[in-house]
Amino acid sequence: GASACAACAAGTFKAVGGAGSCSSCGAGTASPNPGASNCAECSAGSSAGLGASACSACAIGTFKAEAGAGSCRSCGIGTASPNPGASSCDECAGGTTAGVGASSCTACAPGTYKAEAGAGVCSDCPNNDYSSLAAVSCDLCLRGYFVSLEKTCVQCPDGCACSSDGGATQESLVLDVGYWRISS
Repeated sequence: GASACAACAAGTFKAVGGAGSCSSCGAGTASPNPGASNCAECSAGSSAGLGASACSACAIGTFKAEAGAGSCRSCGIGTASPNPGASSCDECAGGTTAGVGASSCTACAPGTYKAEAGAGVCSDCPNNDYSSLAAVSCDLCLRGYFVSLEKTCVQCPDGCACSSDGGATQESLVLDVGYWRISS
């Protein structure tokens, strides 16, 4: 018993005239204006839920690579998205990493490293090796060891102080009282 047809509300559509009701826009599509005959796909970097009147930019730490259906996904390990509306996540540089859904990359902790840019986590330094903050390699040594002229970690001999992680090189070994050396 309606005297006139009513326009479909924003977020809904009706493709053909005649009997029937309006349908909700599907996920990844939106209809901003009343009376729509179809719903527009959300662009890359944006998404919409069921029955949306507008697409929303993907949140920081998420992305959507292509236009159309689908929701924004969290950035993977070793990647980050610092801005809303991203169509991809940025790879973390060597010496940095990020957890799932990160907005920025963080430095590898001392004693860990990540050699190359890209996805992945920081790895522990092997053996008696050590690294500084945000390292791409382990070129220092743990406490009790020093970096030799051959660039390997060697156990600190009696009469020398190798008292901090990453602090001793053969040239800079501090001798205990009563010990001497011919040269560095």
